Amino acid sequence: MAFSGQQIYETWLYSLFNVFYASLPIVIYALVDKQYRNKNKCLMVYPSLYQPGIKSAHFNAKRFWLWFFNAVAQSVIVGQFW
Repeated sequence: MAFSGQQIYETWLYSLFNVFYASLPIVIYALVDKQYRNKNKCLMVYPSLYQPGIKSAHFNAKRFWLWFFNAVAQSVIVGQFW
């Protein structure tokens, strides 16, 4: 029995598979996200819900750079083993 170097699937199928399954959870989350029942009325009645975003409580430059350097460190570590 002989083996060849021919690929079983085309490379564009691999790309399509990866794009589809990488984007599928994001699309599902965007479709079913219901954090506030009636967003327009709720956010107009309670403007304090905007305060964490205005004050950069959840995302700021320091947090961005921490995540950035964390990703670089992980890629260096993984690169050592490949």
